Amino acid sequence: MTFNFSPVDYSVPFDNVGNGFVSDNVHDAIIEAKDTAEGKQRLTIPLINNSTITNGNWITYSELLANPRILLPLAMALKNISWVNNNTNLGAFTLEIYKNGQVNPTNLIYTYTPTAGERTAGYGYFSFPSALNFAAGDSLYIKYVKPSGTSLSDLCLTLYLQLL
Repeated sequence: MTFNFSPVDYSVPFDNVGNGFVSDNVHDAIIEAKDTAEGKQRLTIPLINNSTITNGNWITYSELLANPRILLPLAMALKNISWVNNNTNLGAFTLEIYKNGQVNPTNLIYTYTPTAGERTAGYGYFSFPSALNFAAGDSLYIKYVKPSGTSLSDLCLTLYLQLL
């Protein structure tokens, strides 16, 4: 869809108080609404592990795969994750998210630490503060970091992505 704008569009003020918009003029508000529209196509990728996940394990499509890479075939943004597992009352753990490589620390793009309430319940949902964007063909890696205590077991971690 193409929009035609005139200089007037930039000069008409837009009240962004309390509505989640950053834009302060009509032109930028329309572009912002288009770029963040709920109607954008979304998809999910479930990651299943039917065993205990120990410190340093990679979470991928299945624990049976040797390569933990999650290949993204289209340009997309990682927006949310949800997880549920068999164990409750988990101690602190983190999920490290890497882009295009799992060993180099510079590829680490985000670290998610579930709240105590989520760990006690054995499930959680998280929205990233800003989207983690990936180009077509990029790889995503998720590492489980748990120094000690009860580990995740029989995990289903779901990635929620939006096409760019």
